Amino acid sequence: MFLFVTLLIAIIDSMHAQVPGAASHLASVHVVHFGNAVYAVPDNMGIVGTDPAQPAGYEYYRFKFLLPGFEPPNASNAEKFLSVTGHNIIFGTIQYRPGVKLKDGEQNIFRGLPTPPPPHPHLEKVFDGFSKYVPANKFEDEFYFKNVNGRVFEFMCTQPNSPGVVQPKCHVLEQWDNGLIVFYAYDRTYAPDALALDKRLRALMDSFRVRGPK
Repeated sequence: MFLFVTLLIAIIDSMHAQVPGAASHLASVHVVHFGNAVYAVPDNMGIVGTDPAQPAGYEYYRFKFLLPGFEPPNASNAEKFLSVTGHNIIFGTIQYRPGVKLKDGEQNIFRGLPTPPPPHPHLEKVFDGFSKYVPANKFEDEFYFKNVNGRVFEFMCTQPNSPGVVQPKCHVLEQWDNGLIVFYAYDRTYAPDALALDKRLRALMDSFRVRGPK
């Protein structure tokens, strides 16, 4: 196994030396560089590529899985991924953006507030220790947040009665400690599982890493 990984890394490095900033393909995996870390993503677990709207070297990983088990697309579940409502689908993009740091307000309105925030007429305690901001306008997005090991984990959900919304979703935008900017979304019925889903996604990315820091 060690020999295989060593050989894989050598091939990856040679490919990137020839085509700087380009995501490479090797057999049944897609290889992507995120900073000093190298990830090998299995063919069926998503796609990697280079964002043409960003400077050279800005690679991304895009994924779509069935919940609750993070099941990738295959012949037996293909129809579920084509569903208009997509009740059990989580999808998103992960990208390494060197030198970019999310600013206050880019994740949600509570970014600049202390945790827990002061009493507020539109705040209420909900599942798993989360606080929810209930907007005065019933069509505005709801915001959920919780202090987790010294950091604020937060996400927003579209309200069910919002005009034009076929299937209300929850959205997460965060920056991990390793510099990855992560966006993903899922059906709002999974909101109580928000932390578990985030933990599962982090573990999945770690399983793809063949070299470099977490």
